[in-house]
Amino acid sequence: MKRQIAEARGRKGEARAAAWLRLKGWAILDTRVKTPVGEVDIVAKRGALVAFVEVKWRNKAADL
Repeated sequence: MKRQIAEARGRKGEARAAAWLRLKGWAILDTRVKTPVGEVDIVAKRGALVAFVEVKWRNKAADL
């Protein structure tokens, strides 16, 4: 059960991060990209710059 809750929170955090990036002018190219060494949460592009984003979501600033 804890894993399912963590998964749901992670997806929510990734969605919020993607929305924030869009507001800042980034185009979201892909999400949850599987690679041989792990997963990239968000791949975004603005102009000629491509960013590979790892999202760490916390409910409270005190959790950082």
